[in-house]
Amino acid sequence: MTTKKLAQLDLNLLKVLKVLIEEKNVTKAADRLHLAQPSVSRQLRKLRDNLDDALFISSPKGLILTPRCEQIAQVLPDLLDAIYQTLSPEQEFDPAKKEGHISLAINPILGQTLPAEIYLLLAKHSPKVTFSCHLWNKYTLENIETDQIYMGIHYDIDVPNKLVVASCLLKDRFKAYVSDKHPLNKQSKITINDLSHYPITTAILPNWNDRKGLLERLFELEGRTFTKGFSSEVISNISKVVSETDSIFPVSELYIEPHQNLTPIYHDRLPKIEPRNILLYSNYKYRNDPYFQWLQEQITTLIQQIINHE
Repeated sequence: MTTKKLAQLDLNLLKVLKVLIEEKNVTKAADRLHLAQPSVSRQLRKLRDNLDDALFISSPKGLILTPRCEQIAQVLPDLLDAIYQTLSPEQEFDPAKKEGHISLAINPILGQTLPAEIYLLLAKHSPKVTFSCHLWNKYTLENIETDQIYMGIHYDIDVPNKLVVASCLLKDRFKAYVSDKHPLNKQSKITINDLSHYPITTAILPNWNDRKGLLERLFELEGRTFTKGFSSEVISNISKVVSETDSIFPVSELYIEPHQNLTPIYHDRLPKIEPRNILLYSNYKYRNDPYFQWLQEQITTLIQQIINHE
């Protein structure tokens, strides 16, 4: 079969061929297709011309498939089913029918509350789905590419691989935590000069601030000096240090500190920090998947609820 003939092939002829293979009789095939016998005979001639093969040999017992037709018969039913399923009207989506495992990789700061909320959401709407959460690390993008991680949540970082795509969940305006007794709690508006009097405590986050923290960058942009305080990958250690000192802990708007002796200072009281996107990273193949799209919408709603509740 030439490329030109393949391009001209009418897909309706494949439906006729499938019925002819099943019935092995032109008259019976015409009855099933609700067509006149001469019409089916004409379509058979077109098939023979397009496929460069006789396809069937007449015999007293009916049509006998040629070797080429036998080869086509092995794949044609699945091929037509795939075409019909792809082109048929989209059925109503039901997350309860989803099965399998979902793995999430998340920036530690963003993951203090959100993963538990996602798990509870899945338990309610997709009870057949299991869920696990991992901290974002240097291998996460590669694991998303190879489908070992279903999705990741992080700030906007460089993505060298085209198989990994990202969409925005939230513009993070940031905030800071201080101890309940911190002098800054008494101020309605806080300047960068006010901040410079206190140590800056930093959570070390992979692929985000491994070298410089949020306020450290701001001080550098303003040409101001600052006191570098405690830094750690373990958030609970930071909470303890901040609760017992005059240090300042800059953090995501999404982060909720469980320590009772800490008070949040929101962005409207702080020097202006450029908002940064919190993104959902995933494999390119899920871009049109109804379940993935549903879950992304649910996560966006959860994020808004967490922020508004605080």
